[in-house]
Amino acid sequence: ARYHMQSWLTFISSELHKQFGPLFHNEPEAWQAKQRGKISERFLYLEDILTDRAFLMGERFMICDAYLFVMLQWADKFHIDLQLYPNLDDYEDRIAQRPAVQAAMAAEGLHGRHAYKKSA
Repeated sequence: ARYHMQSWLTFISSELHKQFGPLFHNEPEAWQAKQRGKISERFLYLEDILTDRAFLMGERFMICDAYLFVMLQWADKFHIDLQLYPNLDDYEDRIAQRPAVQAAMAAEGLHGRHAYKKSA
């Protein structure tokens, strides 16, 4: 389980986190489009993984899920539509509904798309 967890943390850091860098640094639009394509490929992979499980490693929320949740918040920030990936979108919803996640986001003054879903 430890190695499986390490594998997910490595995937998220190298295959997602790294791809968002150019979007934060106002790189040329062509470069940003290339990065968005890479992010979409990784989201398609995760879409398949989350077909038959609630969280990355099964039915329990783990640290790798917390890390991926942050990346999904960045997707929202950069207008990458998670509704194109229904399993990933549902996954983000499940995590966003966790009381500890809501408390942490409120404490940090963060308002993701989920901050407004309940009141809508």
